[in-house]
This record gives sequence, structure tokens and C-alpha cells, in this order.
Amino acid sequence: MKPAKFKTPTCVLCRKRKLRCDGGNPCGPCTRTRTPVVCTYVPKTVGQLRSELPKGGACITCRQRKRRCDGNFPCRTCTQAGRPDECKYRDKPPSLGKNKQTASRLHAHDDAHLSSDSASTSSGSASSSRPTTPPLRLQTDFHDFNPELDLQGLDAMFSGQGWGAEEWGMPADCGFGAGLGMELGLGSRSGSESVTTPSSCNDLSLPGLDSLGYVPAPRQPSSEQAIVRTLLLEHCWHYGLNVPVAKLDAIVNGDVSGLLVHPALVDASEMLGYILRYQAHPDGWLSFNTQSAAELELDLRIRDALSGSSGPPPDPLTTLQVYALLATYYMQKEDICGAQEVLAKAGNLLVLHSATLGLHDSSASPASRSPPREWSPQFDASYLSPHTHTEEVRAALAQIVAFDIGAQLVVQLPSSLDPELVERFRRMCTAYQDTTTNFLRGKSYLFLLDARELVAAWWKFPAGAGAPSAWCKRYRALIEEVHVHLNFMNALMLDVSYIPVLGTALCLLRQCLIVSYAALAELHALFASAPAGSCPTAQVDAGAARKLREAVGEIVRLTQEFAPRDFEFGDPVLNVAWSIAARTAQAAEASSLGVGVGAGGFASQVLLFFKDCSMRLRGCGPYTMQL
Repeated sequence: MKPAKFKTPTCVLCRKRKLRCDGGNPCGPCTRTRTPVVCTYVPKTVGQLRSELPKGGACITCRQRKRRCDGNFPCRTCTQAGRPDECKYRDKPPSLGKNKQTASRLHAHDDAHLSSDSASTSSGSASSSRPTTPPLRLQTDFHDFNPELDLQGLDAMFSGQGWGAEEWGMPADCGFGAGLGMELGLGSRSGSESVTTPSSCNDLSLPGLDSLGYVPAPRQPSSEQAIVRTLLLEHCWHYGLNVPVAKLDAIVNGDVSGLLVHPALVDASEMLGYILRYQAHPDGWLSFNTQSAAELELDLRIRDALSGSSGPPPDPLTTLQVYALLATYYMQKEDICGAQEVLAKAGNLLVLHSATLGLHDSSASPASRSPPREWSPQFDASYLSPHTHTEEVRAALAQIVAFDIGAQLVVQLPSSLDPELVERFRRMCTAYQDTTTNFLRGKSYLFLLDARELVAAWWKFPAGAGAPSAWCKRYRALIEEVHVHLNFMNALMLDVSYIPVLGTALCLLRQCLIVSYAALAELHALFASAPAGSCPTAQVDAGAARKLREAVGEIVRLTQEFAPRDFEFGDPVLNVAWSIAARTAQAAEASSLGVGVGAGGFASQVLLFFKDCSMRLRGCGPYTMQL
């Protein structure tokens, strides 16, 4: 007789991740996780494991997702995921037992499903020629498939509120979650205009667009595409989808008519939404490097659209926005090579179409350039969105530059863009004060990169020679620019805090402030914590030490305002800013002007706090190193 399997007890996490457990407490696999976990053991015999379902009786959904199925209709897994209509069986019918009510419900569901399929097939072929995205399934033959990938628990997020339909456990007048319908509807209106609340989650349209001839293309009420587009729209600020509100409404409606947006931008938004849906694991961020069938279809469709083989290619601005979304997609997939390739293509596009996009205006002298148009802020959902074509171009350029700078700061990769493009964006940062989130993030990242380059150039000067006048002029100018940017950001944060529909953008604005304060701390630390004998020209300045301590304190205060879920949408550059704050605080404490020397001093508390934040960020996304 063969020995019984599972002789060694297996903890809950190892059983869920399908790892071999050694029975310890904590066990070996749990000790190697990013965050400390507690091993829990649930006694379960071999007979109980084998008696749940006979071999070959699982439904198609559980079979594809490697989930345990109980054989009922609908099964427990599909019911808990909020997807009972997708519980289907391929080879043999589910185990009905002696329950006649279950059998009658099964036959009724089959008849309704067949009739709905025939009706949708006849109507869909006449209304739209766009192919329907197949159900989610994993491409197990992909070249970098991870056999230890944890797929259990992916369905838990599908039943979350705020995504869109009655069959997802939400009321009919949900409006895609609290405030989202208002966000898409441009917020408040004047007294003469009437605001119509959408009667269902599928009635999303912008008031006033009928006069423009915009009619959204029809879409299925409970389609996968609508869910992933809505998921991306909820976090569009963080993932760089910074377009006018009219285009956002067209994207969330899946408009492929091409009147407002090119279909390639809609497909890119859907593809990024799929990876966000997969990686939103209840226990933390889940690395998902493979491509599902829906992602693969969208990827091929986007490539055909950009090459012009499936129709007219998009304009340069739309192509640049698609490249920005693709770079975000590859970054979330931890595909550095793919992201670098997309950034290089975006850089070539910017160089080739600089005159078309209007980037040549930034190279003109300030005297010859016309002053920017004064814009009266509208306190609604469009406050952080582009309002003109030039603002949209600058937002797209800022997103590409921010990706390139982030790769340099986090992964230490060389720049993929032409230095002239970065210099043009630097002149734009001096000339314009845009309120778009992409522009604010790119500006903050550029300040941090310039600060680190200035500090690195300082230590390359010969000892005793002093700094050149050009370096000193740039040092003072950069500090002044960062202070102006911080004052503008603080006023912007105050305005956004009074707009409830922009509550999700506050997290990104805090990140921009943290990165800007890190640049300020890097600059002030050069004269506030210079080691004795390292550079004779460097002098410790009491004012610089005080300003350094204030900058580090602001970074700590802003980080403390993060909610636990905000770390899921934190950029890896945050870890770089935290490391700068901890390093400069320790250097200032070690100098003669340091305050609070000892185990319980200011620098020690800051280091422990940022280490804890870094561990949280590592559990919510890639490219975060331990402090």
C-alpha cells in the first residue's frame, strides 16, 4: 500500500500558492516572503481532499484557473466570485444528486443561455464588426510562464463594488461607484443646466456632447471590456491616462467609432486594465507576467492599428499616448526590455513630429514666445485634465519623460530619449504651470534628477578649487524652482481637497510633493552634512541644516497621510525619495550640527519609519528595493 500523501502538514498560504511546505511555524516558504506572515494550519485529511469531486468533473472556469471545484451548478468558486453565469461544464454534467430543483434550474439556464447566445450573435453581427474578446484564460504556453504562479484569490476582487452592473451585486443606480458618474459628467453645472443621473451603470455620457455629433458605439452591458476600462478609469491619474474628460468618457464607453479617440487608445486602456485586474490580489500585489487571451488579442490589435494595416493609423499625439500606456503595461509586467523599446519608439516619434506636436515652440526665447493663455480653474472633474491641445501634448511628453527618469533613478538604466527632448521639457517646466497630473509628476521627477546630477558634479570638482560660477548659478536657480513648484503644489492640493470626485488623485499629488521635497533635501544636505576633510571648500551651514530637517519632516508628514491602500498605487521612485531622506538625516545627525544623536534620535526614527514604508511598497508592486 502506498503511503498517504500530504503526510507533512501544509499551511494555508503554501496550499494556496501550491508550494511544498515543511510543516514548521513559520515554514520555509513563508520565511522567504517579502512581508512577515503567520503560518496557520487547518487539519484536512487525504480523504476529504479526494472526496470533493471525482476526476474530470470540474467546470471550465475552475479548470482554467487551477481552482478546486465542487461539481455543483453553479459551483462554490464561481458563486463566491460573483460569476455564477460563467459556470459551465465541458465533458460531463455537474453532479446534481437528488436535488430536483437544481436540475430544473440547470435546464432553465441552458435554454436561456442558448436563446441569448443566438440573439446576441444575430444582433452583434449587424451592429458592430469588432471581434468579441474571449473569456479570460491563461496562455500556459507562453515562454516565461511561471509554474508557481498563485492564481487563487484572483476572483475575490471581481465581486468588488464600484465596477459596474446589477449582476455584480450592485444597485441599478450605482453610477459606477460613489462619485464616479459625477466625475465623468464634469461635476457641478450651473443652475440653468439640468444634470441627469444615469439610470444604470451603462448610461454614461457627457452632457453637451450630442451637439458635437458624438454617439458612443454600442457595447455589452456586462462585458469584460467595460469592467477593465472602468477599473483603469478609477486610477487613471496614477497610470498616466491624462486626456480631456470627453476622451475619458469615450474610452469608458468603449467608443471605437473614431470620432473622439482612436480605437488603439481604447484597446491600450483595456489591455492595461486587464493587468490591473489580475494583479489586484486580496493578499497584496500579485506578479502576473503572462498574457491572457484577451491581452494577446488586444496586443495584436494595437500593433496592427499603429502600423496602419487595420485602417488609418492614429495621429502622432494619440500614438504617443498609446506608447505611454504600453510602457506602463510592460512596467507592470516587469518587462524592462519591452518598456525600453516603447520609450525609444516614443522618443523617435517626438523627434520626427516635433513641429506637428508644437514642441519647437519651447526652444524659442521667452521674449519671442507669446504668454500662455490665462485659464480660470473649474472646480470639477476636469480640474486636473488637459483643457487645450497644447496642454495635452505637454502631458503626453511629461509622461514619457517621467518613465525615462524613473528608469534612471530606480533601475539605473541609461536614458532612452534624446537629450534635446529632455531639455525642451525642462524649458517647458520653467515657462508653464500646468495642472495636469502627468506634467506635475514629470516636473517633480526632473527636479530630483537634476538635484542628483548637481550633487554628483560637486564631488567631481578638484579639492580646494571651488565650484564654478555656472554650477553655483544652477544650484541657486534649482532651489528656487523647487520652492516655486512646492508652493504651487500645496495650493493645488488645497483646491483638489475640495473636489470629492478627485479624491483618488490626492495620492499622486502627495507622491509628487514627496519627490520634490527629496530633491530639496538632496540639495540642502550638500552643505548641511559635509564630512570633515572630504572637501575643503564645503562648509556646514546652520541654515542648510535647518532647511534639510524641515524637508525631511515634510516627507515624513506626507508619507504618514497615505492610507494602507495608497501603497498599491505608489511609484517605485518613492523608495528613492525615502532613501534620500533617511541618508541625509543620518548624515546631518553625524555632523556637528546634528540633533538627537542616539538610538532614539531623529535620524533613527526616520530610518525605521521609511523601512516599514518600503516593506509595504515592496508588497504592492515591482522594482522596490529594501532600504
